[in-house]
Amino acid sequence: MVQDIFDPEYFDGVLNVMQADGTLKKVTSRYQDVFIPKGDAKVVAQGEHLMERVPYYCVSVPGESDWCRKTVAENDTMDVDEASKVKKRPVEDISSDVEQVPQSQENVSKKSNIRAEQEGKHVKKANHMENLKSATPIPKKGDLTCIVKLYQETDWKLNDMIEVVGILGVGSSSPPESSLESDFMSLEISARQPPASLVPRVHCISHKVNPTPTGLETLSQSQCEEIRPTAIRLLMDYLEGDRLAAEYVLLWISSGVLSRVDDVIVGKLSLALTRVGENSKLQLLELLHSILPAAQEIALNVSELCASSISPKKCYQSNKLQAGRLQTCNRTPIVVDETKLEEGKLDKQGIQNLQALVQVATKQTVTYDFQYYTKDWPVDLPMIVVSGNKSPLVSGTDCNIPLFPSVCKPRKDTLYNLPELRSYFHTIRNNTGREFAIGEDCINKIQADFVAARQRDSKNIHESDLHVWLNLARLWEQSHGSDSLSLQGWQAVQGLEKERRERATT
Repeated sequence: MVQDIFDPEYFDGVLNVMQADGTLKKVTSRYQDVFIPKGDAKVVAQGEHLMERVPYYCVSVPGESDWCRKTVAENDTMDVDEASKVKKRPVEDISSDVEQVPQSQENVSKKSNIRAEQEGKHVKKANHMENLKSATPIPKKGDLTCIVKLYQETDWKLNDMIEVVGILGVGSSSPPESSLESDFMSLEISARQPPASLVPRVHCISHKVNPTPTGLETLSQSQCEEIRPTAIRLLMDYLEGDRLAAEYVLLWISSGVLSRVDDVIVGKLSLALTRVGENSKLQLLELLHSILPAAQEIALNVSELCASSISPKKCYQSNKLQAGRLQTCNRTPIVVDETKLEEGKLDKQGIQNLQALVQVATKQTVTYDFQYYTKDWPVDLPMIVVSGNKSPLVSGTDCNIPLFPSVCKPRKDTLYNLPELRSYFHTIRNNTGREFAIGEDCINKIQADFVAARQRDSKNIHESDLHVWLNLARLWEQSHGSDSLSLQGWQAVQGLEKERRERATT
């Protein structure tokens, strides 16, 4: 995921290199950090072909599911100094048996300087590691970080998920260590040019935005029809056997922002599962990680809300964007767990975090804090709130479904074809952006039903409800693999809405 975008780098793209035999040869310096002539060759002319490349600071996809990761890098690597100690140990053992010779003041001074230099390196390494943590929204074992250098123009944006084929940079373009100490911009340089051993450089040759995870297929309409009942059973197993909740969660998973018209976010669907007890066995995050490429959970409690910002914030000391929990790839579902929310006082940071969650649920925007100003960044993050009672966050969702656990215990031991189900959810999520048709007979039926609903309950039925109904009907049809609304689909959604509203009044 693109976590930050740095200022462009300018370099000499074509170098004149004098070969050992005296001949002059033009050589490109693209796709490498440092140009090193071969043998006795040397660069004799520079600065004639100025070129530009843009560094993109990239991190592993936040909340990425384990099955979606092809390879997981072990981050429990041995420290370089520890490794050197292992190699030096036999020598130390031998020298310990030799009589100690008095050391001169000069030798003591040299050792002190070496020790101070090593301590300085440890401090700098710790600073680099802290910078890495601040750029990772949801740290996870096996996370990778790199700086991708792009040579061609592109429309990459913050939070885009990208797949890159490139050349691994060798060497370093960082300034020498000695110059960093006297440079007043050392913090910025340290953050933007971390050691290549921690943050490799990749020179991009080819790329793809929002690639399809390996192993997922696009299913036909008949296949979607066939697999949908199995998907509902899977959801019921994780929702305490509640079929109505499973239907709504299925539609929520497939939802996504289609367009923005004034204050109306077309396609958005936010849910709330209420009347969920503290001892509930809901495992929504586990469910989502089993079928989707990525998902994340935000546990709502006073200490977590007040701890740090969940929205990205610009640090001008390092001139770098510090990540927040809400900086993630579009279409990443967010589960907000309110069941552990206790009484307490929120400070300014806690109030801002709560407002940020309400903003995602209602407006699908995240406010980026640039200290001197703020900017609302449009996002597409389906949100579901799990709560015991009604709260301000629940009130901001489109549909509130009181959970009614089934008397029959759900069968968690059922064997599901997860690869097939993942392809199903991948298909219906991709169907969201397709053109959708509504026939004349359906339009007349929709108008008649809405007028009748307003006449029955004008206080609680508004234009916003019609928007939600149309959105649910579209998602219901697309969950069956269809790209047009039928009377059957409209009536099915009206039945779901009737049952949901009846639950809310009991």
